[in-house]
Amino acid sequence: MGKLKPGARYLYLCMTMEAGGKREFTFPASSAEKYHIPPSSFDRFKAELIDAGFIRIKESGRLTRKRTSMNSYSIGKPDHHKNDA
Repeated sequence: MGKLKPGARYLYLCMTMEAGGKREFTFPASSAEKYHIPPSSFDRFKAELIDAGFIRIKESGRLTRKRTSMNSYSIGKPDHHKNDA
């Protein structure tokens, strides 16, 4: 977790708390708001966590007709050797 920026680390901590020990979980925008993470920062931090392998999107809520989009995530194992090519 050493190469993650502080905001992405904080989001990861919030996500793991919301997951409650489960590997798969949902984390709607309202949860980010609960932890005082603005929407633009949430998207940036989430992208950093995905790129580093800390989380994976299991199911996207974007294509649904629901009012609020909710993605389903899973805790991943970070790829520590990703840049060691």
